[in-house]
Amino acid sequence: MKRAADASTGKLAGRWPVVLLRETDSTNQRALEWDGEPVLIVAERQTAGRGRLGRSWHGRPGEGLAFSLIVPDDLMPPLAEVSRLSLVAGLAVAEAIDRVAGVRCAIKWPNDVLLGGRKVAGVLVESVMRGGRLRLVIGVGVNVANRDFPPALAKRATSVALAAKKEVDPALLLGVLAASLARWLAQLRCEGFLGRIRDAWRARDAVLGKELVWVRPDGGKVVGRAEGIAADGQLLVRDGRGNLHAVLSGDVHLAADHGRENEA
Repeated sequence: MKRAADASTGKLAGRWPVVLLRETDSTNQRALEWDGEPVLIVAERQTAGRGRLGRSWHGRPGEGLAFSLIVPDDLMPPLAEVSRLSLVAGLAVAEAIDRVAGVRCAIKWPNDVLLGGRKVAGVLVESVMRGGRLRLVIGVGVNVANRDFPPALAKRATSVALAAKKEVDPALLLGVLAASLARWLAQLRCEGFLGRIRDAWRARDAVLGKELVWVRPDGGKVVGRAEGIAADGQLLVRDGRGNLHAVLSGDVHLAADHGRENEA
């Protein structure tokens, strides 16, 4: 995909040219297929937006911000840090919403951004080999102007406008978010996850000290208390027997919410 028929390329968001699509299935898919220089692909409407673990991303046209960023070579993290990219992207999204809307976001491991305990944004990082080189794509979905949600999501989702009690310009949020992503990507590349990034993430940790249910990829479950994130970005959970588990994949729920969640 060099240039789509329904796409326009124009203004910059931070350092990236913006490719605006009137409609697409998934901005991440378009970014993974993109043949040109790194860009930021924004969709006015997504028909098949997706989140972690194969979930769909819900939203009506005009209510949300959906975009995917192709990470340029000069911001590519070292291979040892690539697995932390998802956490860093969630941190950047939370920071940007804070700055634009004047509200304080938390993050539920690994990258669900929360306002008032409800999900306002999500991140999906994907990769593909292009011409023998690794391409990393960061997909972001933000509920910006939503005023209502489907019944299944109404108690677990919110929007920036609802939480901040004011309208927020999606174009302004996009510019601030792109700049925040660039800053934190540069930090990850230069200094790694330990230090400033992990400290900033810990300050927003929504589950620290809380009872969790970890649903492992094999379907097994571990119930325990969250003890923060390790040096490699894994979530640490201590079960009732005192065993410490490092969570790399699978799904994590607050124990009080388990059985009711079906996140967007």
